[in-house]
Amino acid sequence: MLTRMGFPLVIALACCLISSLVQAEPKVIVADGVYVMGDGETPSFGEAMALQKAKQSALEQAGTYVQSYTQTKGMDITIDEIRTVAGGVLQTDVLEKTRMLLKDGGERFTTKIRAIVSIDRIDELARRIKGSSAAVENRELLEKYQKIDETLLLLQREISQSKSDAARENAIEKIRDVEKQFRQVRSVEASLFKRILSGSDLLSQANKALSDQYKRKETARQHREIQHHSLEHVLDSLRGDGFGVEIGSPDVLAELETPDMVTLSFPVTVVITDRLRELVKDLKKAHGGDIPSEDEEQIEEILDNVSVTVRVLLKGGGAVSSESHRIRFKGLRSYDLGHVLVNQAFFSTVGVPRQDIEKVDSAEGHLAVGVRNTH
Repeated sequence: MLTRMGFPLVIALACCLISSLVQAEPKVIVADGVYVMGDGETPSFGEAMALQKAKQSALEQAGTYVQSYTQTKGMDITIDEIRTVAGGVLQTDVLEKTRMLLKDGGERFTTKIRAIVSIDRIDELARRIKGSSAAVENRELLEKYQKIDETLLLLQREISQSKSDAARENAIEKIRDVEKQFRQVRSVEASLFKRILSGSDLLSQANKALSDQYKRKETARQHREIQHHSLEHVLDSLRGDGFGVEIGSPDVLAELETPDMVTLSFPVTVVITDRLRELVKDLKKAHGGDIPSEDEEQIEEILDNVSVTVRVLLKGGGAVSSESHRIRFKGLRSYDLGHVLVNQAFFSTVGVPRQDIEKVDSAEGHLAVGVRNTH
């Protein structure tokens, strides 16, 4: 348990640690790697495995150091990225190599290395690796090293327990394949860190960022184009085939005050076409459900100028027309567009001279749509 006096001491030690990490000289790590070569393995492979294990030990220590350093600098960096940075800042030298024959006929290889963690390169590498594919690639390489170790243990056990020369030779052949895999992984690892340190990985990130920006810009352009075309289709339909006019049978009205004139009252319905309804749905979909106010203004400008005139056609020629009836659509800003574009019903009256009533042949509706001003 910490006493009251212990808290200031802990804080002071933490501050000293942080200060030392930020201002520290390159850290030197000494690590050993030991590998016991089994049957079927070559001495060069045993030596390479001992060196690899020494590097893994140094890498673990360097990773702890890099993690502490990045925390003091406030860097948001993942474990995989820390391990990759640690691998990039390590400079290793072999101090000592030994090879010893064992009583059971095997050989033990020991390698001692000195690894230096270059503090001045951590910040730069962390920035380069952050968000790149390098950390994922490095993690996959470490997993492959682990898989190679596990496979070798299984094959060594298989050789020691083999009951026939054929089984033993088969296991040895598999060991040769594992040695090839090890050399390939080591080559890929060297290429990865060379790429990171040379800056080509940074260039790749920059190219990817530009490519992503271009794709986003192109997607946005295409989306705007779809929105524009959707609006134009709605406006064209409003001016053209978006409405229909239906006229029913009229009521006949006669007044004593005007015995020479007969009034015909026609029930009229302005019908919204299915095509216009579908185009409006497409427009709403293109904008994620909400039509922008500037689009609404253009639509309302047309809806505010829709009118219907009823004409009564007479046999033998001639016609009598009603007054123009303006359609009162509801405002888009107060109602959902789906409730605005509904069929509009009303009555239109046409006065016909009494002597021409017997000549009445038919009635037709004429729809007029105001032309939208261009800005």
